[in-house]
Amino acid sequence: MPGLAREASGAVLCGSTREATRVAEPCAPAVGDHLEAIGAVLKLGRTLTVCQLEVYGVQADGARKLVANGQQTLIRMNRPAA
Repeated sequence: MPGLAREASGAVLCGSTREATRVAEPCAPAVGDHLEAIGAVLKLGRTLTVCQLEVYGVQADGARKLVANGQQTLIRMNRPAA
């Protein structure tokens, strides 16, 4: 699940990035027919970007349960020229 969460939060950035920090907290057992990860940018900077991530376990009937959440800071390695 950490890889899924990392990809969800980092997918919004273009170019090469590295992870500076990541704090992911499990909330419940990761059960369900499939997992759904959602990432959102909280602060997009020139060098550092802070993202929020949520991972849900989804049942066949569509019911979703939060199984993990967290925050990640990414460093952009190839900044665009100003």
